Amino acid sequence: MAVIERLIADASYVEITERKERLGRDLHAQAYFFNKRRVFIISAVSGSYETGTPSVLPEAVSDEELGRVICDHLLEFDIKTPSGLNFRKMTEWPVFVASGASSVASFQSQSWGIAVTTIGDNSVHVDVSPMKGLHPEITVAGVARPKHVDVGAVTKRALAGAIALRDKAVI
Repeated sequence: MAVIERLIADASYVEITERKERLGRDLHAQAYFFNKRRVFIISAVSGSYETGTPSVLPEAVSDEELGRVICDHLLEFDIKTPSGLNFRKMTEWPVFVASGASSVASFQSQSWGIAVTTIGDNSVHVDVSPMKGLHPEITVAGVARPKHVDVGAVTKRALAGAIALRDKAVI
């Protein structure tokens, strides 16, 4: 992933606004928390597919770093679905490969999906749910302005909320 120079070093306000204006729509990224290895895996989205090389960060990553990497992947968003995606089987899915899981089923049963979308006037919406949930219609969401420390903190709090609800058999 290329290093993104920002007007404000600890936030992505300007860059997200410019990218949204250029594309004419909100930006999307996808992340996962793989419970077995205790890592976040973050991926860019193009069209309706995850693209590019995923970033893998330890659970103990700082809020600042997690938020910056999430914003980096949001800024890689593209409207067009690329032709000739470089994987045809789920075992070639770059996120799965990056996870180090023994099987796709194992990865999915031990992971939390984290959908990240820009919304409204320069806010980042984070929506967390288990990949294999009891009630997929129920999720835990949070919203932050694109200051990196806030995006990272909201992501971790939404994940903690989803885990707590899963422990109570709600999701």
